[in-house]
Amino acid sequence: MVNIAASSEKIPNYLKVNFANHEENDVRMGMAGHGQAQLANDLWVVEVAKRYHLSTIGIGPGIVKTNIRREIPNFFEYLIAPFFTFKTKTAKEVSNELWNVIQRESPKKGNHRFYKDQKFFDGDPWILSEKNRNNLWNYAEEKIKFL
Repeated sequence: MVNIAASSEKIPNYLKVNFANHEENDVRMGMAGHGQAQLANDLWVVEVAKRYHLSTIGIGPGIVKTNIRREIPNFFEYLIAPFFTFKTKTAKEVSNELWNVIQRESPKKGNHRFYKDQKFFDGDPWILSEKNRNNLWNYAEEKIKFL
């Protein structure tokens, strides 16, 4: 299983969400919500490998040309654009990189790997924490019950 997320060797403290606190989770929107979703993706990469004995890879593609900054007023978008121009990838470039990563290294079943900036790594200790992964899993199961 491959999950394209914001995988990083070090997770910033402001993104370390307590998924057991439902009020904290429900209020995040915009870019904060995006960061929370990426954090959850990294937790899933590790937990799915362990629970279902799958080989999983979390890939941090970097800056991909999407409409993620759609909430930012056009004026600010033009101001920040020069900072992202040289690092921005197209979806095709990311898919080619993804294919190369999968061919280079697939972890053994029941294990995970993360990949970003041309290198593999195991993940931030916060992501590897069984408690944090279980908090997310339980939170998701609780939300699914309401569907």
